[in-house]
Amino acid sequence: MISQPIKYFETDGIRGKYGEEPITDAFARRLGFIFGRAVCREFSGENRILVGRDTRISGASLESAIAQGVSDAGLRVGLLGIISTPALAHFTKEWDAIGGVMISASHNLFEDNGFKIFSVNGEKISGDLERAIEQDLSDSVNSMGVGSGKPIDYHSADWREQYVDSCLDGIGPRFNLNCLKIVVDCANGATFKIAPEILRRCGAEVFAIGNNPNGYNINSHVGSTNPATLLKTVIDTKSDIGVAFDGDGDRVVMIDEQGSLLDGDDILFVLAQYYLRTGRLNGGVVGTQMSNLGLERSLLDLGLQFERVSVGDRFVMEKLKE
Repeated sequence: MISQPIKYFETDGIRGKYGEEPITDAFARRLGFIFGRAVCREFSGENRILVGRDTRISGASLESAIAQGVSDAGLRVGLLGIISTPALAHFTKEWDAIGGVMISASHNLFEDNGFKIFSVNGEKISGDLERAIEQDLSDSVNSMGVGSGKPIDYHSADWREQYVDSCLDGIGPRFNLNCLKIVVDCANGATFKIAPEILRRCGAEVFAIGNNPNGYNINSHVGSTNPATLLKTVIDTKSDIGVAFDGDGDRVVMIDEQGSLLDGDDILFVLAQYYLRTGRLNGGVVGTQMSNLGLERSLLDLGLQFERVSVGDRFVMEKLKE
């Protein structure tokens, strides 16, 4: 009987408990080597892979291991330090890197960690590339070897101002939040500095919570999957709105001034209405199999096409492009 390759990738990368396979330093080095070699074959661009992490205590060790593996594959490595997943994806594209690795277990607690893999355009890697990496990771005969050992670059300080400027440029000079008091919950994660700064630069009065990470408190009683603290803070501070991220900053929920929770479906509907009203909506709206039926019906009432795809931002992006 032919054994099937081990399945490492799930809906959003590779994830598990740190210290147990596959979330070990040895596996991280192997993943860095195999990913680096794979993207060299598939993409052109600057021979560099960017690596970021959230605030988990295990992040620095996995970061070093990934970087060593990428270097062994003969590629340069750019370490961005603690950074959100969207920011890592942004710079993978902006700096013409051929790939990116985000070390995070998203909304899980600190005991877990994982790897989210990006391609040259700052999007999740294709299904074909994912399967090729899976095969190499599962191949016990595949030796890692040692390449030329390219240098590791540190960019932990110089990306922040560029990212703030990029966010502000994206919303335009007329946009301001001068009239709003906003509570932002950073989940003791990757957005703990950058999110309050961007909102303050937009003119908002910002009250930050979940912004004191210690390596162990990521997503603990705070963040987008634990909105009770945010809700209470919005009410207690008489704020206009609350915003909660998860540990790596790629998930968000909001609380309105009355304490009502606004999830991804609510936010998607508000955005669709706004883009439709301002003439900026091209095509339809994409959700997943988990999107609320009420969202679909409401969008259809607006005359908008609604498409469902499998859960995973890669599938959403593919359908948006289509």
